[in-house]
Amino acid sequence: YLEFPADAVLYSVHPHAHYRGYHVELRQRTPDGKETPLRLPPADYTGLRISPDGKLAIAVAAPPGTQIGNLFLIDLAAETSIRLTPADMPARSPVWKADSREIVFAGAGKIDGQEVTGLFRILITGAATPERLTSAAAAHTHTPGGWTADGRQIVFTDAEINRGPADIMLLTLGSPPVVTPLPRP
Repeated sequence: YLEFPADAVLYSVHPHAHYRGYHVELRQRTPDGKETPLRLPPADYTGLRISPDGKLAIAVAAPPGTQIGNLFLIDLAAETSIRLTPADMPARSPVWKADSREIVFAGAGKIDGQEVTGLFRILITGAATPERLTSAAAAHTHTPGGWTADGRQIVFTDAEINRGPADIMLLTLGSPPVVTPLPRP
């Protein structure tokens, strides 16, 4: 339960119910203090992110009986949600683009029959399919950090799974996309 001592803008929440229960209830509180639950299907919601325009949210959710987290777009006013990613595509760490129309996320998809992790982006129209942006090397994972203000680049980390520090990378979108390692601090 989060409570703020003054007016605040909440951009993200990362609840976990993996070991405590099968779902998280999402609630919204209006400026006058009225609190109501969002009428959304029960699921294990994690990685909740509010869109920059404040009208939508994106969450990673694993519906009851499943273990694969998919991206769900939540309309906060209508209290509806739609799945953005295919049911068999694991997704995590969504990050909004400043225009509130596009998301980059870490996911996995098949290349030549092999499951390969990387970064993907998707328009929030509900009709789009995820577009692969990067492919992580074997035993590595890519995690998005954020978009540049102009929306042309994405900062992300490239980490060997369960090993040492991650490298910070800059993805410049284009054809083809260009990945540049950034110097370590």
